Amino acid sequence: MNQSTAFGHARWRVSILGVAGLCLGALMIAQSQEMLDPAWHTEASRGMWMNHLPPLLRTLLMFGLGSLLLVIGIANLWAVMRRKPALIIDGTSLTTFPILQRRRIVPWRNIARIEDGKASLLLYRTTEKQPLVIGYDWLDGAAEQIKSAIEQQWRSNTQT
Repeated sequence: MNQSTAFGHARWRVSILGVAGLCLGALMIAQSQEMLDPAWHTEASRGMWMNHLPPLLRTLLMFGLGSLLLVIGIANLWAVMRRKPALIIDGTSLTTFPILQRRRIVPWRNIARIEDGKASLLLYRTTEKQPLVIGYDWLDGAAEQIKSAIEQQWRSNTQT
C-alpha cells in the first residue's frame, strides 16, 4: 500500500498560540526598557525577586524571555502560513514535523504497539522506552480519521 496521507497543523489553535506569543513577547520587550531605571520596582508578590536584581540583569532577562516568546510566536504563525504537513503517513514510515523541533521519521517496523491516550495516540517504539505522542488537537484532521489511518498503515506493514 503506497498511499500517503498528510495532516496539517490546526490553523486556529496554532494561530492563536502564535499571536499570544507575539503579544506577550512585545509586551515583555517594552517592559524591559522601563526596567533599566534603578528606581523601578514591582508590588506583585511573584515578581518581588526582580527588585533585588541589578537593573541591567533584569532588563536582559526580560528582553531575552520576550525575544524567545517572539520567536515561538513567529514559528507558530510561520507553520500555519506555510501549509506544510505536520504528519505524513505513508507505506514505509510515519513522519512528524513538530513546530520547534526537527522532523521525526519512524519506520513501521520500529513501532511495537499503539495505544489510545487522552486526546492523543501513543506509539511505543522498539528502540526507545518513551512513546511518540501524536496529539489530535493540534492537527487539522478528525481524531478518528488520524487514528484509523495510522492503525491501518501499521497493521498492513507489520503483517507482511
